[in-house]
Amino acid sequence: MEFPPVVKDGKFFKNSSPKLTPPPSDYACQGELFSYDFGSSDADGDHLVYDMVSPLNGYSTPTNHRPPVSSGPYPEVNWLPGYNQENQILGDPVVNVDKATGWLTVKPKYSGLFTFSVRVQDFRNGVKIGEVRRDFQLLVKACPRNDAPEVTVIQSGNLTPYSAGQTLRISPEDARCIKIVYTDPDQNEPLTLDIRPVNFTNSGIYSVSGQTSGIVNSKGGSKTLEASICLEECFETGDTPYQLDLIVTDDGSLGCSLPKQAAIRLNLVVEKGRGKVPFVSLSSPTRVFEVTEGDLISFDVTGSDADNDVVTLTAVGQGFPLASQSVSFKGASGAGWVVSSFSWQIDEKALKQPSYLIDFLVSSTSACGSVSKRLETIEVKPYRKSNLENNTIKADQTVCPGETPGGLTGSLPTGGSGSYYYTWEVSTTNEDKSFTLAPGNSHEQNYSPPVPIQTTWFRRKVHSGLNDELISTAVKITVREAVENNTIYSPQTICANTAPALLTGTEPSVPDGTFAYQWEYSTAGPDKGFEPVINANNGKDRDYKPGALSETTWFRRVVVASPCPPVPSNVIEITVAPTINWNTVSASQVVCAGSVPDKLSGPAAANSPAVYTYAWEYSTTSATEGFSPAPGLNTEAGYTAEQPQQATWFRRVVRSSHCQSISNAVLLTPEALPATPTATGTTVCPNQTATLQASTPTADTVIEWYDAPGGKLLHEGNAYQTDPLQQATDFYVRAISKNGCASPDWIKVTADVRPATADAGKDITIVEGKFVQLEATGGTSFNWSPAAGVSNPSIPNPFVRPQKTTTYTVTVTSEQGCVSTDEVTVRVLPLIAPPMPLR
Repeated sequence: MEFPPVVKDGKFFKNSSPKLTPPPSDYACQGELFSYDFGSSDADGDHLVYDMVSPLNGYSTPTNHRPPVSSGPYPEVNWLPGYNQENQILGDPVVNVDKATGWLTVKPKYSGLFTFSVRVQDFRNGVKIGEVRRDFQLLVKACPRNDAPEVTVIQSGNLTPYSAGQTLRISPEDARCIKIVYTDPDQNEPLTLDIRPVNFTNSGIYSVSGQTSGIVNSKGGSKTLEASICLEECFETGDTPYQLDLIVTDDGSLGCSLPKQAAIRLNLVVEKGRGKVPFVSLSSPTRVFEVTEGDLISFDVTGSDADNDVVTLTAVGQGFPLASQSVSFKGASGAGWVVSSFSWQIDEKALKQPSYLIDFLVSSTSACGSVSKRLETIEVKPYRKSNLENNTIKADQTVCPGETPGGLTGSLPTGGSGSYYYTWEVSTTNEDKSFTLAPGNSHEQNYSPPVPIQTTWFRRKVHSGLNDELISTAVKITVREAVENNTIYSPQTICANTAPALLTGTEPSVPDGTFAYQWEYSTAGPDKGFEPVINANNGKDRDYKPGALSETTWFRRVVVASPCPPVPSNVIEITVAPTINWNTVSASQVVCAGSVPDKLSGPAAANSPAVYTYAWEYSTTSATEGFSPAPGLNTEAGYTAEQPQQATWFRRVVRSSHCQSISNAVLLTPEALPATPTATGTTVCPNQTATLQASTPTADTVIEWYDAPGGKLLHEGNAYQTDPLQQATDFYVRAISKNGCASPDWIKVTADVRPATADAGKDITIVEGKFVQLEATGGTSFNWSPAAGVSNPSIPNPFVRPQKTTTYTVTVTSEQGCVSTDEVTVRVLPLIAPPMPLR
């Protein structure tokens, strides 16, 4: 474990190291995929990154099992041939851990006991603050064959098994139990059934019965096991499916093989139960009572409910309180059945208005809390004789749901005892009962009905004077049955330029069964801008598979059932997440042996404010396959790779909540350093140029000449001609490959300059008229000047007899051809004549 100092910048630095998942006690089977969740937790909410690392060997030895405590770094284990950090357990795939989830997978190639190590790095605000690593051992066994179990789901009352991906819809009338049948091809195989909610937490909405564990295919035993899931009576899902995972697990052939599973995800839509509508009845068949003073209206009112729910019975007068008349009726409640008596003694007060309407209402409350109601209306009116005639209206109509009917035209009445007063009435029961005052302008000769929501009857009452009244025959406005159950599923979030999943829809209910589909889309919003989709079938199927989308789009399905207007479904939104732009990394490199690659870089992902994560991956296979998480810190916008041992491709994966973008792959190619060149120096005469030679056995390399190691580049090529030299000079060469890799060493090459060798000897003094011999050295060829008076100007030691002081120059050529000169001066003293002799 590594952790940061507890004090940072003078302040307490709190950090909880990651809590690792307990080590696996399982074994793996040779040739079978093994998975284990190493996902760890961090109390501080830091970002955890997982990778494979070599186990630590430490300083222990076979003879010293407990060496003294020492600080890191610690030596790592020595791998057997074929194994290394990237191949700790050989297989297809080799052992590897997902950097983000810690999910470890391997399909071992060989059996045996293997060691591997997982590291969890702890990052806060993009900075690594610690790590925890753990070494593991995994036993890989050569396991006998173990077949996976099988599971089948069947809704009670339905012979067709449930298919994965299907949505099972349960209506209020359907059975609320689902049967699970599971088995295994192996003999004497113990099985366990596990039921797990996926997108909800309330497991109390269902109960499980039957066999949730047992043995199949035993001698004399059953070949299958059965269990049932029964939904709670009042449970309903709404439009969003509830998901349950049904997982059947065997024990791995009596513990000798890895256990295997069969799983199926159950998508459930449970419709809300409406319950049966209660029923209200009157013991009297009459619904319109014409009465005179002294009459008695009396009957029983019964309310009932087929579901045996609690029934409540009430009565109310339309526009008048029952207590204002001599009416006797008590409301009542009871389970499934209730009766109450109604009576009205007609007196003079009851004859004061033309009509009385009384509603008898029965309501029931189901065990799940839904309330249903039904209404029965009677009319009580004083009997009046009338000579009114010609009160007719026309005509019956049939309209679509939501359509406004045509106006109702009433005739001009005749007879009566005064001016005509009209009252239009409406009933949704039938043509002769339960009429109430029609809404809107209901006192004109003609009437404009509102949009009906169900089949409705209209009639017109004509009053003339105080006592004359005539009721027309009712006209019927029939409302066609509405298109129902036109629902589509489900909202999605996708990446730009990808296609969403199939949009599915229910089978709508249409009165005459004749209809057509038309899918529509809009990019303007959920309530505007819809246009028909265009595909191979122009969106005229029940379900629809959109193509790739580049912007958020709304879809709906229109059901066309002529002659009524099209009926649109609910609108679902396909949210298109922003495109991840600018995910380009650079650049491919040739990495010279012993060098660190340049940092791989790419711009930060665009389209803020989306939150992006980075993951660098590498492959030694190709630029398109074989990628796995890159070692080290691989979660930043840039990445610094270790020196590659072989050609290695790197790429960057940028992810947002729903999308990812994979960058171009850049290639890091390792290159061995070219061999150190060999070079030959030379010797030249002063003020001459030198031609130096160098060579290298490595192909495709260039020789570079410098005035000092790492100094000024003088020349490129195997041969280098210097400027004229006055003294011995050192030059330095190295070999450079075409990719810029330099040989490991600099080679020094010396151009030697021979010094001047001519020596004419020391100056000489002689007396006039005398001979003197000159002596020159330093070469093999000599030439004296001036030549006059010199016995032989081409030898090193000629005789001269100058008449006056003379300087002689000798030009000497050395054995190597170098020419140099020197001078000697012969001073001539005049001859002095003696004076007269003495006597």
